[in-house]
Amino acid sequence: MAKAGSLRGDAAALRNALEELNEVKALRYVLLERVDRIRLALFSFTLGTNRLAENPDENFTEWEEGRAFGPLAELRWSKLGEGNYHICCLSDGYGVFPSGMSGSEVELSQHCRAEQEHYLWGVFEDDSKAWYDERIPQFLAYPLEVPRGRGRMRVVLRTVEYLRLTVAKDGTNSEDRFVRWQDLTLKEA
Repeated sequence: MAKAGSLRGDAAALRNALEELNEVKALRYVLLERVDRIRLALFSFTLGTNRLAENPDENFTEWEEGRAFGPLAELRWSKLGEGNYHICCLSDGYGVFPSGMSGSEVELSQHCRAEQEHYLWGVFEDDSKAWYDERIPQFLAYPLEVPRGRGRMRVVLRTVEYLRLTVAKDGTNSEDRFVRWQDLTLKEA
């Protein structure tokens, strides 16, 4: 059963949530953001540390925001102050939910579920062997391998949206909407 939950915690709470989701292979990619840079990469980090495995000099706590996502869950975080974070998890269930968030979870069984696809910036050209969009003055980096000879390819972000509209007795409406990033895939341009 799908769930959403959040907590406020320090770097250790964030690391524990990432480690728990990593143990069950729930995460595949990570998006890291700060004022001077944004990075989308394969998710892997060195257990027991705040270090990304593919670049051990890089500490995920040096980024203002992040989200790690995969087919079963998404964990997103934003820095609140020195060493503190707002951490949110969206999960399709299957026993995948960080234990530190127990008590804060919301069941999404009453929400409508819809899968969607969103094209990301850029096209991969076989002859240039790079992701490029003429509106962006640099090559783009995506953590996907493009098979040779495929021609022009685009990256597609697959998401899952949970939506519930509630009408109160006084006629007022409220809407709960959760969007979870699920996967990246390739499509011909």
